[in-house]
Amino acid sequence: MKRIYYYVVGTIILFAMAIFSSSVGAIKGANKRVDVIEIKARDLFVTLNTRYEKIEELNDNLSSLDETATNLVNNIEARITSFKATSRLSQTVYQALNDAIYIDENFMTLITYLIEHNDSFGSTMPSSFYTEFDAITAILLPKINDYNMVTTDYNTHIDLFPNSIYLQGRAPYLLFDLAFYPANLPLF
Repeated sequence: MKRIYYYVVGTIILFAMAIFSSSVGAIKGANKRVDVIEIKARDLFVTLNTRYEKIEELNDNLSSLDETATNLVNNIEARITSFKATSRLSQTVYQALNDAIYIDENFMTLITYLIEHNDSFGSTMPSSFYTEFDAITAILLPKINDYNMVTTDYNTHIDLFPNSIYLQGRAPYLLFDLAFYPANLPLF
């Protein structure tokens, strides 16, 4: 009888230890991945900041456009201001990345709009803009790929069973869509 008691107690202790160790592993694994994401996000943040300085220069050249283009320029400018205000990136990665995704989506919408209405605007971009902007994009794409890889690893980690049980409060990080980062901007 005592032997059965020891088997039951031992099994319960073993089961509790397995649950505890898997929860610790899930939490430590997620925290470790978040640290890597933040490093990659900071690196990406610096490069995006350079890109957005070029976009701001372009926006200054796009004065007196029609209402649609002006609204796009104003929305992009407002988000760039918000992006640049994110000085403590480690605590605000999510907001900065939301701003970046919004800026890049709207920037490509603006470029497409300007190309479609080329007869109204003519060549509104200085020729040096293309060269400088495309050079920044060539540096940016590998950083986006690095960020997307570590983010995918984290998102997969928090979705796996049993990690998903222990990490229920953690939301997946955003991924960048490379469609908004063509290697070369379309020319007018």
